[in-house]
Amino acid sequence: MISKAGLGLSVLMLGLGLVGATRAEEPAKTINAATISYYPPYAFKDLKSGELQGFDIDLFNALAEKTRRERQLERSQLAGSGKLGSAKDQAR
Repeated sequence: MISKAGLGLSVLMLGLGLVGATRAEEPAKTINAATISYYPPYAFKDLKSGELQGFDIDLFNALAEKTRRERQLERSQLAGSGKLGSAKDQAR
């Protein structure tokens, strides 16, 4: 199960994405966020549909709907160095 620090990191990343969107002169049309997809029930890949599901995903979708913005969600993994990196970076 995910630790409080992991949950806090997810919420912080989502919050920082929203803050960055509000500082622009013109409101951003897209909300960007990243999640670690192997911490059920917060975020996980459904084996049947292949879609990301969980609390983090539901929260992100609700925020995008409430603010009437498109959403861009990136699946990330923890790199061996302990830093958060995208799945693309992990493949290198």
